[in-house]
Parts: sequence; structure tokens; C-alpha cells
Amino acid sequence: MVERIKVTFDSEGTTCAGYLHLPAERSANPAKQNSGPAGRSAGPAEQDSGPAGRSAGPAGQNSDAAGRNSGPAGRSAGPPGRSADPAARTAGPAEQDADTAGRNSALTATSASGRVACVVLCHGFSGTMDRLFSHAERFAAAGMAALVFDYRSFGESGGEPRQVADVVGQQQDLRAAVAFARRQEYVDPDAIVLWGNSLGGAHVITVAADDPDVVAVVAQIPFNGFPKRVEGRSTWETLRLLSAIGWDAVRGKLGLPPYYVPMIGRPGQLAVAATDEADQHIQALTSGEATTLWRNSIAPRALLGMMRYRPEEDAARLTVPLLVCVAADDHETPIETNRALADRAPAGELRSYPGTHFSFYTDEAVREHVLDDQIAFIHRSLQLRSAQPRVL
Repeated sequence: MVERIKVTFDSEGTTCAGYLHLPAERSANPAKQNSGPAGRSAGPAEQDSGPAGRSAGPAGQNSDAAGRNSGPAGRSAGPPGRSADPAARTAGPAEQDADTAGRNSALTATSASGRVACVVLCHGFSGTMDRLFSHAERFAAAGMAALVFDYRSFGESGGEPRQVADVVGQQQDLRAAVAFARRQEYVDPDAIVLWGNSLGGAHVITVAADDPDVVAVVAQIPFNGFPKRVEGRSTWETLRLLSAIGWDAVRGKLGLPPYYVPMIGRPGQLAVAATDEADQHIQALTSGEATTLWRNSIAPRALLGMMRYRPEEDAARLTVPLLVCVAADDHETPIETNRALADRAPAGELRSYPGTHFSFYTDEAVREHVLDDQIAFIHRSLQLRSAQPRVL
């Protein structure tokens, strides 16, 4: 069985919340207090006292806009409240059948000291950690610890205003998560793997480029700059979104509340991503009995910072193996831009899978195939690191 334990850690004065997934043989006592290089000390890792920072409010409806806010791009979404905690309502992960790759990974994921490797997972632009629970469970079933967390101002983590994706701040949150993982007594501090999805895929490359002690990097459908053309978006729709971005940026400079827009919308709607497939994916995520920390609202000012974000420049500085997993028909993070990440990395590897950007979320067969390959890659990387002489 895999055990999920709620944790908090500090990132530049903001309390980030996460969940640590442990393999059965390592799930006894998460131990160390969260003091150290990431900042001020937080509570003990085993605490499960509710959302970090202020309490979460009920997860509101994922409507296109909640509340009103004047501005040139039309009606905006209102400020989102704190999200409910789906993990508290989710049954513990079931024991999974270990295949050969999983068993082999478990063998190499444990060091001579009895400590285990740890995969630190970070999600995409507006994602929340609950969408990565199933991935963390797979890594834990393969004998590794796995840490998922929410970026500042999202999900259960602290930070105001809410739903503001700050590229630099998210990178710092990832560094703080890595520092937290290394301080746990059951984690081998020399066996940390970074795993990122979409925008998180860019962050893991950037952070690992400055952390030579990371063992390996997995970037899944990663962001590597915006495509030259966004399919399905007219010139008028692009101008509306650019207007919303500019207006929100001005409000941020003036210290005013964000001008929120939906993250996902239908074609023709003002939203960061407005496609039928994206809308169908979100409807499935939020319909019926489904519960999620995710909110369909975002401060679009963040897109300005992403326009200048080119992780392929950092990929060239990586000193560890990099696996880039892409979708053959991805229009959000196209294969041609992601290929550059693997090409620039000294030990880069590209793997392509059938489907679109959203197939990695919605197609179980694709998702399981990708995870099998990722576990095998991590296994090889751990073996490679263990075979290298240690420099004292």
C-alpha cells in the first residue's frame, strides 16, 4: 500500500502545502522539522491539519466568470476563493500490481543507508496537486517517495492575490520543495528526481540546471515558449486576450485586484485556452461527483512572463539525464518546440506518444504507457548515479 501524508513547507515566507506519498516499507514516521535552506521552519511533516495558510472555502463552480470586474476585455471572472480539499474525501490509494520495471525500480530506489529516492512533481500553469496524485502513487508503488505540492496562490498553498501564476515564484516553490524533500530522514538527499508537467516541465529543467545534485529530470508535454500560431483562435480573440493581459498587468502594478479570466473556455470565448477538447477535459474533471482543488480562473498577467520564458537555454546546461515526453498531435506544447529541449540537453531523450496534449490526462492507456517509460528511465538514472564515484 501507498501512504499519503500531508506536509507544509516554507517558500520565501509563503506556506506551500503538499502531500508526500511513501512506499509501504518507508511509511512509518516522516521525521524532520521543515527548517533549513528553504526559509523559516514549518510544522512537522506528518501534520494533516487542513489547508496551508487560511482555511479553504468550498470549491466553487467552475463558471466562466464569477463576479464582475470592469475592463476593456469584457466581463472578468471574480476572485476565486480557497478550494476544498479533495484528498480528505479521497480513499487511500489501492495497492498496485508491480510489474517488472516497478520491481527493478524499487531495488535501485533504496540506497545503502536504507533511504529511498524521491520524485518531486510539479504541475502546469494553473494546475493543482490533486491532479498528480495518481502519478505520485505509481512512483511510490515502484519504491520511491513522491512529493506533490501546490504553487503559491493556488490550491491549498498560501499567497495573495489568488490564482496568479508567477514563473519566478513557482521556480522558487519548486526549489523549496526539493529542499524539504532532502531534509526528510527516509529520503536519500542524493537521489532527487524532478518531474514536471506542461509549465512545470519547463520549471524542472530550469531548476535542475542550477542543482547538480539532482539525479534526473522528466519533462512531460513541457512548455518551451508559445507556438507561433495558436490553432482555433481568431485574430479578434487574440486581441481580446492580449487586451485582458495588459489590463490585468496594469492593475497589478497599481496594487488593484486581478482581472480574472477563465483558464479554459469554449471556442470563441475569452479564455486562456478556448478549444472544444480543453473544454471537454475540464467538464469531465469537474462534473458529477468529481472534486478538485482546480479553479477555472486565472490572472492573465502571468502570460507576459511566459512570453520571455525559454527553458531550452537551461536545458543546454543540464548535467543529468533528461527525458522529454511529448504528444504527437499536441497543439498547446507542440512537438517541434519540445524537440529542442531534448536536442539541447547533453543527455536528452525524446519520446513521442499518440494523441494530443490532453491525452496525457484523459487517455488511461497513454498515461500508463508514459508512466512505465518514466519509471524505467528513473531506474536507469539511479543506477547510473550509483555507479559513479562519490566526490567527498
